Amino acid sequence: MKTKAQKTALLLPACVFSVFALFFFLGDHHFSEDWLSYYSLSVIREPGYALLVRGLVDGFGEELGIHLIALVQNLLAALSVFLFAEHVERNIRKGFGSAAALLLLLPHIATPLASNTHLVLTDTVMAEGICLSLFYLYMIPLTAIVFSEKPQLRDLALAYFWGILMCQFRGQMMVSFILTMLTFSAKLLLLYAAPASSISFMPKYSVLPLFLMIASFALNSVIGGTYQLAVNGIYTGKTLGPANMACNVLYLSDKDAGGVLMDPGEKALFDTMYEKALKEQLLDDFAGEGLIARERYYSDCHDRINYEIFEPCVQAYLSEQGVDVSDYARYRVEADREASRLVKALLPGCFFAWVRNYTAVCAVGFIRTVAVVHPLLNWYTVLVYGLAVFLALFRFRRDPDAALFMGVVLVSIIGTVCSTALIIECWARYVFYNMPFFYLALLLLLREPAAQAFARFSRGEASGES
Repeated sequence: MKTKAQKTALLLPACVFSVFALFFFLGDHHFSEDWLSYYSLSVIREPGYALLVRGLVDGFGEELGIHLIALVQNLLAALSVFLFAEHVERNIRKGFGSAAALLLLLPHIATPLASNTHLVLTDTVMAEGICLSLFYLYMIPLTAIVFSEKPQLRDLALAYFWGILMCQFRGQMMVSFILTMLTFSAKLLLLYAAPASSISFMPKYSVLPLFLMIASFALNSVIGGTYQLAVNGIYTGKTLGPANMACNVLYLSDKDAGGVLMDPGEKALFDTMYEKALKEQLLDDFAGEGLIARERYYSDCHDRINYEIFEPCVQAYLSEQGVDVSDYARYRVEADREASRLVKALLPGCFFAWVRNYTAVCAVGFIRTVAVVHPLLNWYTVLVYGLAVFLALFRFRRDPDAALFMGVVLVSIIGTVCSTALIIECWARYVFYNMPFFYLALLLLLREPAAQAFARFSRGEASGES
């Protein structure tokens, strides 16, 4: 016979795995629009997810392969939610494990209900179906650093390990390298500054996070370059970033911007792309007023500029320059080089427009991290971020670990949103990683004040009755 405690301990994993079992058995397993770029091991994709898709589809066929991909994603999602919730229950705050599990389910539930795509992440062949779970696993050693009495080098190493692994699925997760370094360093500073501190602020501990951060960037670059050399015959990182930035600059430029281009061929290329964008009204000039309207119009235009204008025009231009565009990997590298030249020349002329558009994209990214874009929820976002900052400062002396956790989450949100907005629009699936942790940090900061308020209310009720 199982004791009541044993039955209770089994309840959390049973509930978590049941949710993802429902996703798997009742959901629609399908390929995303860009799944072929993963299957073909394209130079525009990171190695991790591409190899997973290629291996399962080639090994078991397309029909069975898609179900196996969904199975892997749902199992990993369930495992990551359970492990983090168990970590919260054991190591952070007893009684908060179930709340943490519910919060970790938010992105999985909000995406099909509230996003434009209405996708069930774990049932769709897309990198976020794996990367979100890896981010949850990454947050286990990171929060262990935050809430430990003395940060362990083992947790620091584990955080960098998960960070490097995440980057093999989504390159934007390189922000985790910086976040890990800042978190470990901040924890050391907190311990060193504590009045009753018994640790010595040893240089090797203060320098080690920085060294590991640099090493992680270097290792990630080597992994990506070696992979591309092995499968595509050219040593390079994932491509397409500069092309996306060039599309942003084209969207924000005016008709005469091409005058700064000294090369006649490049000027003709810009003029051709601009005329096409003008004809299709894919320019910032046609956007509405206000941050939300501007971001929405930009999001609607970005992919069309990329695939309907930039890609065919640059391909034709490079072909005329003697580039073998049939070799897609080498063409993609040359396209990025050309895009970089265009950005360098054209960005100064539209810099203020770029800042205005970047601000709009970031604003929507911050909203989508904790809510959905809606006139009422937009103001809610402003208030809840303000509350988070206030509570972190107000509770810093009484509960420094919870305050530090909120600081870490806010830095992670800023890094994720601002780095994504540099390249592309902040769709929910690009920025939702921190949603559960933001609300968990908020709960931890509110726990004691709420308990005190409830106690005062209870005493007032008791004295009133007497």
